[in-house]
Amino acid sequence: MADKKPSNREQIKQIVAGIEDGIQQIFQSERYLEYLRTMSRFHTYSVNNTILIHMQMPNATQVAGFNKWKNQFGRHVKKGEKGLTVIAPTPFKKKIEEMKLDPETRAPVLDSEGKVVMEEREIEIPLFKPVKVFDVSQTEGRPLPSLVTDLTGNVQHYEAFMEALRRTSPMPIYMEPLRPGLDGLCNFTKQTITIREGMSQVQTVCASVHEITHATLHNKEHTRLTAAAGDEAKEPPKPKDENTMEVEAESVSYTVCQYYGIETGANSLGYIATWSKDRSLPELKASLETISKTANALITSIDRHFAEICKERGIDLTAVQWGDAQAATGGSVRRVATVVNGIDKETAGKINKDIKAQKLKCKVSIEGDKLRVSSPSRDTLQEVIAFLKGQDYGQPLQYVNYR
Repeated sequence: MADKKPSNREQIKQIVAGIEDGIQQIFQSERYLEYLRTMSRFHTYSVNNTILIHMQMPNATQVAGFNKWKNQFGRHVKKGEKGLTVIAPTPFKKKIEEMKLDPETRAPVLDSEGKVVMEEREIEIPLFKPVKVFDVSQTEGRPLPSLVTDLTGNVQHYEAFMEALRRTSPMPIYMEPLRPGLDGLCNFTKQTITIREGMSQVQTVCASVHEITHATLHNKEHTRLTAAAGDEAKEPPKPKDENTMEVEAESVSYTVCQYYGIETGANSLGYIATWSKDRSLPELKASLETISKTANALITSIDRHFAEICKERGIDLTAVQWGDAQAATGGSVRRVATVVNGIDKETAGKINKDIKAQKLKCKVSIEGDKLRVSSPSRDTLQEVIAFLKGQDYGQPLQYVNYR
């Protein structure tokens, strides 16, 4: 007789037990950094599902269901690949009868005979079930569109990225001299963030994200404690200890920097195993929830502000060509960005051919990494520019010396 397949409830119970065991294992220094790298790639996912993906495939980068890969991305799962188990919401709606209440008094409404009037209402009952998803490495087919614009190595965009951090920060950021060993300072009294001037761009970005996290998370903590202190009848809440605040800030900074491909040592996370040793499972999970939600909020805000700034400053991100992903330290990957300068020979030939196909009265010549288009008619030159603006050559084109 075949074994009875476990119910959804039993499967979920087993999965949750595995997650709880996984949380305990995560809080070991090297494993913790590996988990944060997974979180950076799945920053919109729940903590439970991030842990599940990390336990089954730490190097996963993008997951989707069998049909989603096929119908939405034009890819199919390779033969013999085993899916990753995650938890998916499967709520269902149910109609119930309940007493009709007066909207003002909230008292039951009675009919002419003095009986309580009943009304039908539809409610949604939250349920979950285990489902299978597959990582992109388990599929093949149509190339994926770029989902994330990395900033690694793109020195030209450093000022724009820092401005995005300034707009994201709840406190103003200043660059000033600080004592050696202190990269940044979040002052809750003055409501300012100070970053040590003269550091490398990577150090400056990481320190800024670290202090922005303090300003976002722990400034609220400071306000909450101050408000509670003013109420003598109310027992003040227990504050977070300094180590917990540092773990949260450094974890968020590491996750955000990993998302943007910025390599950082995260040295202050070396004591994570000691910090977590005496903490209960609910406390550890609560910290992961806090780190996940904060990192997701910061990434979303930085992306939005960065796009706005690029538009304001006329920065065209198509002018950056990305190299293949290469192995880096700690199991992460690095991609080198090269700012396109000039037109390569192959692209120049294609542009030349396309212009000639328009049969306009103009002459096209390739001069090194530039194309010269000449014509006695200004209208013809304008037609050429209008035509080229409607084409996609994988990089922005600049039109100079037009006369």
